[in-house]
Amino acid sequence: MHGKRKRRMILGSLAFGVAMAGTLVSGVAHADEPEARSPHCDYVALQSVKIRAKPTTNSTALDLLAKGKRIDCDSQAQVGGKFRDCGGGDVWNRVNYKGRKAWVASNCVRWEPS
Repeated sequence: MHGKRKRRMILGSLAFGVAMAGTLVSGVAHADEPEARSPHCDYVALQSVKIRAKPTTNSTALDLLAKGKRIDCDSQAQVGGKFRDCGGGDVWNRVNYKGRKAWVASNCVRWEPS
């Protein structure tokens, strides 16, 4: 019984791997197909928060996002330097700021579809 169970687990894992590989291959865009885009979203500032060049409080502050204002989100987060604002933390959200990638402290913003 143990051998059959192990074999089923291995076969199940292989089937999953093949299915995932097929998904990855079929997800490749072709020149004649329109590029798939992720849904547009914004972050809304829960309090005034600095927009930074890198995900750390030691990096250059590019601007200040005032409470209630929106900024275009990039749908990516990253663990970075620790911050104290908004209850503190170390997770930063990537944003699009004037055509470049920038960062805001995750606890200081709320994600919203737009």
